[in-house]
Amino acid sequence: MLWLLLFACTSGMAQTLSPLARDAGSHRDQTCLPVGVCLDPAGQSFEVGNMPLAIVPSPEADRLVLSLNGWRQQGIQVVDAQTGTIVQTIPQPGAFLGLAFSKDRRVLYVSGGNEDAVYRYAWRDKQATLIDKIVLARKEPKKDGTRFPAGLAASRDNKYLFVAENLGDSLAVIDLESKRVVQRLQTETYPYAVVVSPASFRAFAEARWFQTICHLR
Repeated sequence: MLWLLLFACTSGMAQTLSPLARDAGSHRDQTCLPVGVCLDPAGQSFEVGNMPLAIVPSPEADRLVLSLNGWRQQGIQVVDAQTGTIVQTIPQPGAFLGLAFSKDRRVLYVSGGNEDAVYRYAWRDKQATLIDKIVLARKEPKKDGTRFPAGLAASRDNKYLFVAENLGDSLAVIDLESKRVVQRLQTETYPYAVVVSPASFRAFAEARWFQTICHLR
């Protein structure tokens, strides 16, 4: 039996300042957003694609894979971790938040958001190549998706992929051999992240404001 925990957390990492305080304390490395939040980079910054919402290290640890989620650009980007050089950019429709490598490090899973699908990429020679996609729900042409996959996590035995379905308010369990959804667990509203514990058969899924416990039979 697998136990799954749904939880939420908030962060106070960013500081909101008044316009006067921002002007008085600003410097060339500080970035202030239109909402009044100012960010100070801890190290060197690199230019990447549009609206990166997620990042995972490659199995070799010398590359970083980003999920680009902007209106102008959607897909994945592979970046050299030392120099910040962009070594690969792959357009993908509906990219949204979810990135996860398989436990054997040969496959990269990427959420397809509004496409109601999870895309599979082969990882070889430090680059990604599209294999296919796993469909979560049938999507009518020119209509919005109904599941909207977000966060992803592979099981320790590499047999299952856990998917936070952001609009479906559910956690989908995909059998990776058959590429089919074999179970759905109801969650609270808008789940967006999943983490599998390395020490036990547990997965943690995160949503806004709510905490529930589900189990797999």
